[in-house]
Amino acid sequence: MSAQPQDPADFAIAADALALARRRIGLDPIAAGPDWTACPAPRVGAVVDADGSVRACEYGSAPLGSLVDHAVAEVREGAAFAKLRSALAGGRLPASHCESCVWPCASGFVADAPMVRDYGALAVYPSGAGLQGLVFRLPVPGAPWSAAARRALTMESKGLSSITLEGVEPLVAANWRDAVAALRSSPNVPPISLRLFRIGDAAQAALALDGLSVADIEIDLSHGEIAELEAARRLAHSLGAPLRARFVLTPAKWFHFEAVAHACSSSPATPLALGIQGRSSEIPLSRLSIEDLGIVRAAINSCWDRFSGTARPVAIDDGAFERLNRHVLALLQSRAEAAAIDGEEGAGLAALSFPPLDHEWFADPVRRTWWLGLLFGQGHAAAVRRWVLWMLENGDADVLLRSHAPFRVLCHRVAFDCRCETAMAALRKTYADAKPRSALCKQDASFADGFDLTPYGGPWAQRLGLVASKPRKAPFVVGKAKAAPKKGEPDVTILIPSYRHSAFIVDAIRSVLARSTNNLFAHLGMEAYAAQVDKAQKGISGATFSAGMLDAMRGFFSHNRLLLETSNRIVAEITDMMAAMYQRFSEDFKLNLSMPRAFSMTRYITELDRVEDSFNRRFGALSLITQYERTLTKRFFDVVATRIQKAFEIANRDTEGWLRAVMNPLEGQIKERQLALKKRLESLKRIHAAADTLEERIDELAENERMITAQVVALENLRLEIEAMLSQDMIEPEAERSGFDVSL
Repeated sequence: MSAQPQDPADFAIAADALALARRRIGLDPIAAGPDWTACPAPRVGAVVDADGSVRACEYGSAPLGSLVDHAVAEVREGAAFAKLRSALAGGRLPASHCESCVWPCASGFVADAPMVRDYGALAVYPSGAGLQGLVFRLPVPGAPWSAAARRALTMESKGLSSITLEGVEPLVAANWRDAVAALRSSPNVPPISLRLFRIGDAAQAALALDGLSVADIEIDLSHGEIAELEAARRLAHSLGAPLRARFVLTPAKWFHFEAVAHACSSSPATPLALGIQGRSSEIPLSRLSIEDLGIVRAAINSCWDRFSGTARPVAIDDGAFERLNRHVLALLQSRAEAAAIDGEEGAGLAALSFPPLDHEWFADPVRRTWWLGLLFGQGHAAAVRRWVLWMLENGDADVLLRSHAPFRVLCHRVAFDCRCETAMAALRKTYADAKPRSALCKQDASFADGFDLTPYGGPWAQRLGLVASKPRKAPFVVGKAKAAPKKGEPDVTILIPSYRHSAFIVDAIRSVLARSTNNLFAHLGMEAYAAQVDKAQKGISGATFSAGMLDAMRGFFSHNRLLLETSNRIVAEITDMMAAMYQRFSEDFKLNLSMPRAFSMTRYITELDRVEDSFNRRFGALSLITQYERTLTKRFFDVVATRIQKAFEIANRDTEGWLRAVMNPLEGQIKERQLALKKRLESLKRIHAAADTLEERIDELAENERMITAQVVALENLRLEIEAMLSQDMIEPEAERSGFDVSL
């Protein structure tokens, strides 16, 4: 039976769709006839809140009455209950009360709706049947427990088929003692079901329940405290009651789902229900932003290999993890659709938390690689930035950064990508001292060797100025100044700028530019793009469900966008560096250089966005889930990959041309200056050679002058001697003629 909704807000559920969903989980369809109903819960039970409000079921969005002025039977016979039962009998789910069942039904998961999963096994009674079971919710710590609710626990318990007590406090708390005392004072109390969040001391808890028959126990481990599971096991053993566990993903503790699943799978195994909704109308993850919810979705979906096949923890049913993935994806889609309609995500969003640094996702080597890949891949997200800053501001940031290399390097990315001054200040303080800085740099390098940072744009330490660069050696050696000679002319040395200096500068610029260029083409090159194509093709081919194909396609677009955005940032760095070089050379060497022309990856990112928009229009999230065709999707991916490959090829060609255009003017003018300096040097050499030849000629002439002077003196002496000898020869003959004796 199916009826059209009378209220536009109601959701119509067809009888055949409901019958198919019941068969899917092993239940017989509800027989057609006057007693048919979409959900039997409002006919046989009710939920009493701590303030005395009465709901038709645990998932009811709004109370349908109050025990302040009426008994439970009067509320159930009132107009609100009657209207709800009538709507359900007509195949309508009122959105005002049945919201928890509407959204899974609207998403195509009828079998996962509480009316089938939780209440499907209830016997279908006629619409006027009496009350069969009650659920009593005890107050949260610090809240009052209304007298009307207490009175109902005492007065309404007799003659029921089931009673359930639910409370968040340990069993030894005052409210639990009052509830147990009320049940003890009531005759013919059936075995009770306990839904607990905390046990406390198991022995004391068992003693507090003495005298009551316990049908079963459910422990909610959404807080992630595994110790409570062990206490619950001891309590269940003491009471001889079966135990089951539940874990609901919340913004604060969602990351404990894997640890809880493995803890429940340890002997003795405890059946575990994983989900995004507890036994209430609230879905905690719905308070997250779309971006944060996407992070949760990515983390859960990437755990598939650890929750499927032989790796599936025995505590969860076969297909349970698949349902969890479907529910998170459906929630993400509904949030995105609502934001598209409203134009905004709404106010009062919750903050997404991440696991502490001693969590197994950081400590276990296998899980650490997986988790760090996800964390660094989402390093640009606001949630990651908030978590990093919260960790720095709520602890000893210096100790934290020194002791945990993965977190420190993640802080590098946050500081670099988000230009976060808080993170930058903490890093500067940690890297301030030279000796600790050397050890930290070695740790960073060791971490980078084991975990490739290049896909995420890293490493970042040197670009942040945290690592001191090595001092550069001079291109040539300048000798020590000589002492001035004590006598003679001073020895003067004239330093002339070497034409080889310009060549050294060009080589240095080329070296720096080569490092930046290598980093640029590591992201922009065709090898990087081919790796993304191969990864996406494997994801599409290996996807068991359409959600996996969708994730592979989205990952393909997001990773290629990251490659282009990172390349754009490197291009900007090269532009800034070359602009500084141009200005410096223009000032120091009087070169006529204009600033390098601007270049950007914006046009290629725009082309990528255009292709992604085409993909979203053809294979949007919702249409892909319901009507995709594997062959068509693969063909579409081939077309997409070809278009994006063309964009990457053009980007590579244009980038290479830009790099040549940036470097050529500088090289050309430096070569011209080098030739001019070389010519000047040759001229100076010729002058110097001519000066040396002139000095040698002067010395030679001086020596000749000295030799000639000596010869003149010698000749003069010889002349005198000859004249003296001639004078003596003339005197002797004259004396002989005069009779003088001239002998001695």
